[in-house]
Amino acid sequence: FRPATLPPTQWIERVSRLGVFGNVATRDETLPSAQRREQDRLPLAEPAEGCPLDPPMSGRPLPALHSEEHPLVTTRNEVWRDYWEGYLGRLAPFGKAVEHLTARVPQHPIAVSGVTADRLATLGPARESIEVVPNGIDVDRIRSIPPAEVGFDVLFAGRLIADKHVDRLLDAFDRIDTDDTLGVVGDGPQRDALERRAETLDAFDRITFTGFLDEYEDVLAHMKAARVFASPSTREASE
Repeated sequence: FRPATLPPTQWIERVSRLGVFGNVATRDETLPSAQRREQDRLPLAEPAEGCPLDPPMSGRPLPALHSEEHPLVTTRNEVWRDYWEGYLGRLAPFGKAVEHLTARVPQHPIAVSGVTADRLATLGPARESIEVVPNGIDVDRIRSIPPAEVGFDVLFAGRLIADKHVDRLLDAFDRIDTDDTLGVVGDGPQRDALERRAETLDAFDRITFTGFLDEYEDVLAHMKAARVFASPSTREASE
């Protein structure tokens, strides 16, 4: 996405103040009306659904190339590099090539962590040119959500992929002598295999796969209702 006339440094400040984080800027209905109107004036790049990459690679074409008057600002949640091999298999060279290409597009890059910024610098942009803006947390919104009326004692929430290691969580939960319940919130390519694995466990009748929850508030409600939040993941976007 790009602003109308702001230089890169002022644009970063504007993005941070508006609470625009992640791959693209999105309209936040929780902001005061004046800030929402300011958000509405920002041209956006829309990502393709499920695309792990950032605006230069997804959705409709960006409206202009990078310039001092119209800077192209991009956000990287993570840099995959060799991780493409496990994600795309024999098509990994394509993913790596596109990731390298987009890293070299003239832009003002933002990374959500220092680790991501360091990795991005290995692909093209000078490290000192990469701004680090951590993902935001709307604390007031979280506090305003009541716990789910019917929740779980132990909860996992996330994409069901190998790096999340939900299989280990299932096995560990099955070994505990308890009447507690386990909720698995989310969807992904491993869901069918995980559900089949759960069916073989003694604790099967206390394990629930909710699937993807459309409303973010519902995810927060389940988190607030749970006594334990379990995340056996070994990979997160900011690491």
